[in-house]
Amino acid sequence: MALTQVKRYLDNNISKIIFISVFALIFSSCNEKDSKIVHYEFEGIRVSRYDTDKKTYLYYGHCNNPIILTEKASAVVDWRFDDYIFTFLLFHKDGRVEIITAGGGKIEKLLPKSKFFEKDYETGEYFKLMENYRSIKGYRELFQMSDNLKLEKKRNEEFKSTVKVGYELEDDKMACP
Repeated sequence: MALTQVKRYLDNNISKIIFISVFALIFSSCNEKDSKIVHYEFEGIRVSRYDTDKKTYLYYGHCNNPIILTEKASAVVDWRFDDYIFTFLLFHKDGRVEIITAGGGKIEKLLPKSKFFEKDYETGEYFKLMENYRSIKGYRELFQMSDNLKLEKKRNEEFKSTVKVGYELEDDKMACP
């Protein structure tokens, strides 16, 4: 009796089962976080970014090869503990790029001779810095990174950041200068 009911259920719902299975397969194969390399540029200063395993690899310059980018990254932000990245890049006129972590992620690696640097801000200094960029200049040379690229784009449009952003699919056949 129970076997007959299962057979009848499957016969009546086979198209739904196929649709859900196909949708689940398509959805699970689309992992936007690990499929793109992000390029940031402000007044000629370029930074390439690649995320994998809840780590963000930052390369000073243009690089579209995830293998080279991860091996030769100038800075690495680890966000495995926090489970999200909430970090800013502040582009300075002298070509240096300041990494400001705001609770989501911590800097795991920072090459001493790179153009990246980190400055520890006291809470009051941090909020004053953010407020100055928000109210006086807007977020012109400041860019907020997120593990959610759609949210990242939306937030930086709202903040009127003038940092240019480009996305491309990873390609391990391309090289970095």
